[in-house]
Amino acid sequence: MRLADRTLSIADFRRLGALEIYTAAEVVAFARGRAATGAPPADGGVDDGLSFRIGQLFASPTKVHRLLWLARRPGVLPSILLRRFAQLVASRCVERLSAADELADIRLKAALVAHQQHLDGGCHLRSLDSLRADVEQATVDHVRYAGERAADGCRAVAAALDPDPCEAAAQAAHRYLELFRDAESEAWLRHCLSDLIERSG
Repeated sequence: MRLADRTLSIADFRRLGALEIYTAAEVVAFARGRAATGAPPADGGVDDGLSFRIGQLFASPTKVHRLLWLARRPGVLPSILLRRFAQLVASRCVERLSAADELADIRLKAALVAHQQHLDGGCHLRSLDSLRADVEQATVDHVRYAGERAADGCRAVAAALDPDPCEAAAQAAHRYLELFRDAESEAWLRHCLSDLIERSG
């Protein structure tokens, strides 16, 4: 079964801890791409067996932070997809900052190239440890000599290299949203994640 066609039920949301943050009615509204209206019923008022396609959930025009929260839950999305998402986000951070003449650092490009090779099966993640240290040093250097935006670009790349794929995806996206606070950037993140899910086997 394609990833996009797999389902999550209200019971799954409960297991993932969503119902500690949202009511069941809000989860249903999120899944259906609209705001909850009226007085929400108690959690028990929604059937635990009610299910939603993964593709439907991540195409929902809900707040992007909710999508990232769901993506971050272990077992919801495959590790390789989360890593690819983190790579795309970190690369876009560097590209946009470079285009604005706010960031230029060969260490970041080297790390992103090596990480892409890892995603393509060319090297083990542990082989990137030295490059991760280079990116961390680049962050320190840019804090001292350039500024926080350049440093945040470095932090986005460092996030993509995190050994935990859930953290890599969530933190890279967080840095992107901190750098580019506009609706277009949120829409790009949403489309990027949804597209990866739809194209995943």
